[in-house]
Amino acid sequence: MLDPAKVTEAMRRVLENERLAPAALQALQTQRLRELIQYAADNASFYSKRYANIDLQNAELNDLPPVNKQVIQENFDRVVTDSRIKHADVKRFCAE
Repeated sequence: MLDPAKVTEAMRRVLENERLAPAALQALQTQRLRELIQYAADNASFYSKRYANIDLQNAELNDLPPVNKQVIQENFDRVVTDSRIKHADVKRFCAE
């Protein structure tokens, strides 16, 4: 369920960022990308191993090894950042 306070805060940030100069927007996007890939590496064993030899604080998007749908499906239980979510459960849920 969505938290109304979090939605309001997210909308405020979006509106705030619309007024950023292009260079500031690029810097913000780079910062958020680095936060996202660091989160994935810290919370999913698949990405922890995949990014082990990459300086995530200085990496550019094209420095990261690509993944595709097949790789994600084959490694689903290690890709997700919430270990309570399992591939078999997702497949069962979708089938229902």
